[in-house]
Parts: sequence; C-alpha cells; structure tokens
Amino acid sequence: TNSFFGENYDLDKLSLVEARKFSNTLSDAYVRHLKSIFKKANNENNEIVNWFAKLETSIEERYGNINKSVDFFAFNEIKAILGALNEEQALLFNTLLYAGMRFDEIISLKKSNIKNNCFYFKDSKSYFDKVVPIHKNILNEIYAKVKNLKDNEYLFFTPATSNKKREINNIRQSINTKLKELTNKTLHKTRTTFITYLNYFRGDFSSSDIKSFTHQLSGEDQKTYNKAKNVDRLRTIIDSIDFQNLQQIEKQEMAS
Repeated sequence: TNSFFGENYDLDKLSLVEARKFSNTLSDAYVRHLKSIFKKANNENNEIVNWFAKLETSIEERYGNINKSVDFFAFNEIKAILGALNEEQALLFNTLLYAGMRFDEIISLKKSNIKNNCFYFKDSKSYFDKVVPIHKNILNEIYAKVKNLKDNEYLFFTPATSNKKREINNIRQSINTKLKELTNKTLHKTRTTFITYLNYFRGDFSSSDIKSFTHQLSGEDQKTYNKAKNVDRLRTIIDSIDFQNLQQIEKQEMAS
C-alpha cells in the first residue's frame, strides 16, 4: 500500500479510478481483503466509501446475463408513455421515475412533505425516514401544483368520496391500463428503472447515498445517516439522472 500510495495517504483522495489502478496490481485474494476492511470502515463511518466493493463486478458482468427482454422502461417507451398520458398522469409518472418512489408513497404525499426542494416521507414497507430531492426537470411543475394547496392536501390525490382506497386504485388502474397498451409493463417498473439507472451510472457516488433512495441502511448506520444527511450530495445524484442514457443499457442487454 505504501509503495503505491505513499505513506500517510489521505483516504479522502481515494476514488474509484485509483482503487481500480491499485487493484490491478494485486491478486484477487488481496482485493477481497481490502473489500472486507473497507466494509468494516464504512460500517463505522459511512463517509468512508468502499470503492473496492464497487470493483466487484464490471458493467459487463453485472448485466451480461440479463434476459434480452428489457425489464425496465426503455427510453423510447418513456417518451411514448408521456405522450399518451394526460398532464396530471404524466407528472405522476415522471415523479415516480425521477424519485424511485413506490406508488403508495407518492400517492400519500402532501404539501407538507415538500421542503427544501425535496420530498420527505416514510418508506411504505419498513417505515424508515427517507428524503429524495426533486429532480430539476420536474421541480417547477411540482411547485406550480402545490402553489394553491394547503399543507394537509395531497399532491396527486384529491379525495372526492368516502372510499379513498377505491379512488386511489382507480388512479393506479387508469395509468396502468395505458402502460400495458404501450409496453405491457406496470407502474412498478418506474422504480425498477430508477434503481437500474443508479446502479449502472453510479460513478463515484457514495454507495450509502444511492442505497438510501431504495433501501434502509442497517442498524445504527441508518440513524447516523439520517442525522448527518447531506441533501446537496443527494441532489447531485438525482439531478444526474438523464433517462436518454438508458439506451446504453438497452444496447448492452441486446448484445448479451
């Protein structure tokens, strides 16, 4: 380590590129040791990124065995869907895509859940705190929508009857009907698309930050992370999403 990095190397300078260069000088056994060491370090301090875990599989290995049928919304499908949906439905669909939220989470959003250009809410399955910055492409539309809402009013749902569950199911079903006509996929694939995108184009982003969008961090890490959450760092990840780049994954899959 000293011969490669020099003595007293600052870990903050370590990047995916440097970790890959160093790993190329080592046997697989030593890379596995480094992965374990950095996993332990990350458990103690999530600011320390386990770059060696990110080297575990290449893009080709990660996606090479995927079935040739695209299991997420392809870029051309997204364009066709947005053209077929009405304005309200299109914004809901886009928000699901850009936030990676479940339908149950997004339909429960109220004006009070929006602060600092972010959605603050509870995970609908494990009920832990989540924060997702609002993507720059939909930020103005979201604020135009909440402009005349009260804090306790829903963003995408206005109860008209006492049967709220039936109304919510109608919203879901009306969109899913159009999706199936165009793609034979459902709204759930918006979350799959979001996760696939971030895993493929993860770059030098912190693995903890990426994981916080979709899964609970384990044990004390989650509590610590929620207290020290860097929203600007999360916003950089969200705003980096450009679904036109999905075409790169589509080409990879079709070639496999």
